[in-house]
Amino acid sequence: SDSFRKLASELALQIAGVAPKYISYEDVPAEVVEAERNDIVENDASLARVPEDRREEVLNSKLKSRLAAQVLMLQPWVKDESTIIGDLLRKVIAETGENIIVRRFSRFKLGE
Repeated sequence: SDSFRKLASELALQIAGVAPKYISYEDVPAEVVEAERNDIVENDASLARVPEDRREEVLNSKLKSRLAAQVLMLQPWVKDESTIIGDLLRKVIAETGENIIVRRFSRFKLGE
């Protein structure tokens, strides 16, 4: 359908322009998440002011926002910064009634 073709084109544009490393937050390797978590704990002084019972929640929120640049479904759409790619995908799913899943992508860069 036209909606699916347009989505595929938009996803290709997003991948080419922004160069995500992962499709979803769940695809980020545990060692990358742990390294980012440790960096936040060590270098973010504002985390110490958060009450102990909410600290894990705030830490996870900061971690997700830091990794959002590397995760396709969490990135802002290049054509409209107020829309997240995951929301764009859900919109097309609602329009078409089809279950669309991005399983993988490949990005080629000249000189690599």
